[in-house]
Amino acid sequence: MKKTWIIGWLLVLCSCSSTQITSSWRNNNIPTSHYQKIMVVALIPDNQRNVLQAMENAMVDQLRRKGYNAVSSFQEFGPKAFQGMTEQQALGKVKADNADAMVTISQTNHSRSRTYVPGTIYPSPWGWGWGWGGGYYSPGYVRNDIHYSWETNFYDIPSDKVLYSVQSRSFDPSSAYDLAEDYSRQIVRDMRDKGVLVKSRD
Repeated sequence: MKKTWIIGWLLVLCSCSSTQITSSWRNNNIPTSHYQKIMVVALIPDNQRNVLQAMENAMVDQLRRKGYNAVSSFQEFGPKAFQGMTEQQALGKVKADNADAMVTISQTNHSRSRTYVPGTIYPSPWGWGWGWGGGYYSPGYVRNDIHYSWETNFYDIPSDKVLYSVQSRSFDPSSAYDLAEDYSRQIVRDMRDKGVLVKSRD
């Protein structure tokens, strides 16, 4: 009984997503198309290269699962090909590589904070009070939190216009991999919901 209660509580804690979409927009003047080649470009500082690679790889994987030919700019051009570029400069480079769509992932903010979390008393599933079958105490601790803000734009290259734009925030991811997986999954789902991607296979 005790073990089942604790495992259930941990599952609730772990089920929360680290990324939240704050706003998204679709350009309804551009029709939905099944693009032949989507280039994913993470415009993230080079000192966070592990995050850059993870974000591109996860987005490429999610798009491929939807039936698209998506490629990573890191894999296609190398680690510093887009360093210091604006989105418009990146668009020109991608267009020359015969891609007909580009997804940019821009990190608009990255900060850290320290928060003291006070101790908490949890009641026992067998009743209240201490002693045999009593409550559980979780001591206080200092939590180091990481905050990211993101903007992702989907460019329709033939028209040179933004088809879709989304802003989001990520809070305290456990790793670059988990951050990228959660982020890309939510963004691609929103793209589908907004009609940016043609429904193909899941």
